[in-house]
Amino acid sequence: MGRLESAIQTAIIGYLRGQGAYVYNAPGSASSAKGTPDILACVKGRFVALEIKKPDDSYGETKPQAIRARQVRKAQGIAAVVTSIDDVAALLRSMEG
Repeated sequence: MGRLESAIQTAIIGYLRGQGAYVYNAPGSASSAKGTPDILACVKGRFVALEIKKPDDSYGETKPQAIRARQVRKAQGIAAVVTSIDDVAALLRSMEG
């Protein structure tokens, strides 16, 4: 993860915790499943998996990341690619309705 993505991730973690969410920052390691989202959280009783990307990232999700997102959605969780706190705030608003 690049420096900008890391800064975005840190800001999003702080925002989520400020909203009362349980947040797990999933560090990439040899033992973690390939494509595991950057942030795993429980927000208002819902499982949320967030993949952090730079706003100008033209590559988007990798194939393993897309597979993990489909698995989360199949299990009725929420999976999203986000680039900012604004993206996360919009996601949380969409969970309310």
